[in-house]
Amino acid sequence: MFNIAHLSDLHFSVGAYQESSHSHSISHLKGIEAILANENMDKVIFSGDISDCGDPDSLLRAWQWIFESFPIGKGDRTGLNLNANDVGIVPGNHDAWNASRHGKFIDRRQSSLKNYNSVFIDHQINEEGCYYDWIEKDGKGVYIVYADSSLLGDHSDTTKKVPGSSCFEDIAKGKFSINQSECLLEWHDLGLLGKLPLPNNAETVIDKSIFTNSMKILVMHHYIFEPFNENSEYLLRLKARDKVFRNIALSDFDLLLCGHKHFLSFNKHTYGHHFDKRATNRYVMNCFRRNIGIHSLPLQYADDYGSKLTRNLSKAINILIKGLKKEATNHSDEYIDELLSILHTGSDNPREFRKKIEEYARKYATSGGEEITKEEIREIQKRITIGLDAVDRKKLSLQANKIMASAKKLKNRTFLQSMSGSSAKSSTSNADRTICFYALTPQKEGWCLDNRTYYWDWSKNCFQDTPSEAKEIFYKNPTRQNDAIS
Repeated sequence: MFNIAHLSDLHFSVGAYQESSHSHSISHLKGIEAILANENMDKVIFSGDISDCGDPDSLLRAWQWIFESFPIGKGDRTGLNLNANDVGIVPGNHDAWNASRHGKFIDRRQSSLKNYNSVFIDHQINEEGCYYDWIEKDGKGVYIVYADSSLLGDHSDTTKKVPGSSCFEDIAKGKFSINQSECLLEWHDLGLLGKLPLPNNAETVIDKSIFTNSMKILVMHHYIFEPFNENSEYLLRLKARDKVFRNIALSDFDLLLCGHKHFLSFNKHTYGHHFDKRATNRYVMNCFRRNIGIHSLPLQYADDYGSKLTRNLSKAINILIKGLKKEATNHSDEYIDELLSILHTGSDNPREFRKKIEEYARKYATSGGEEITKEEIREIQKRITIGLDAVDRKKLSLQANKIMASAKKLKNRTFLQSMSGSSAKSSTSNADRTICFYALTPQKEGWCLDNRTYYWDWSKNCFQDTPSEAKEIFYKNPTRQNDAIS
């Protein structure tokens, strides 16, 4: 069993005395400390808004509580005294404010992670905008990716601003970049190939079989889906939600841990409810690309700043499904079967591959789609003809059926979003104050997730003694991902 604790939105500010006014609640912090003292956790995760204003003093106070302790008066102290290796952290939009607590409203927007990175040096957000973690026990593994959904680079760099954009677009809004999607896909491919290094040991790689069957968790501050029966809030939304989800799903994630709204929510979704034809085809083509030794790609070509992908081979295969939003008159999987035929053709007879690909693209592409050049198709054909020998091509053809079977089962694939309420914010205006625990247990063909949530009892000024519980079982299809041939 793997045990994970999930906290969010601590909202630390300057101040430590129990009876003083500050944005974090000392009684909440003490309550969290008491609960965690009785738990044996493999990882304690904080999903953003560690501080209230992103100022260094508040961030330092938060760091001290997580990794050490500090005095709170009357001879008492509070702190978790955690080891850095046992902690996972992502920043939130408040951590990128770098504003005075009483500053103007215009300053309440994401501006830089300079302060956050200078304090949380073991959990910095680098240029990739994400980092990963790995927990392994007895031949089973949990793969965790931490992604910055709040900043995506230093907003003080005006060269990266979209022309004509408003500063209000940076207030609490979440984004997930093309570079982050590519990074997640690259790590995913390396994991399936048995080439993904351990986070703290580049000399050792993660076993590909363990990685393939691992529970895969994404942690970010912003949520993707609104909690059921809740209204969408403009300033809290994640930009391009559907596209972000489809890119995340291409990296095989099972569970999203998030916060931001100070609302507790544990909701089950399926890939099929949010996947369109283009996303399904992208999934199929990523499996195919992996098999012929080309890395996976996200769904779109350009990010918010218009920068283009430069890998010609990647673009060549991705162009095959460009604009596949043309809806069929029924809900059959005919288009998947047709793509299966093309994969067989490309495997058995590379010379016919270009012709079949061009016909498929013309059939499904919408108007305004990008041109498929002969040079791009030749690059794909060359990869299959020169990069794979006859034995490899035969093996690829045999695997095509497995790829398609996997794609057709995507409709019922489970995706969970677990949103934690604010764990320690002192204000009572939003009353969801929670700490969540997840017990992940490997099953014969999947995983079982037990979720325990402790609510804050405002009448008793403490966390409840008995948590609420929920359970989900993930059945993982063994053929959904395929090892590369080359």
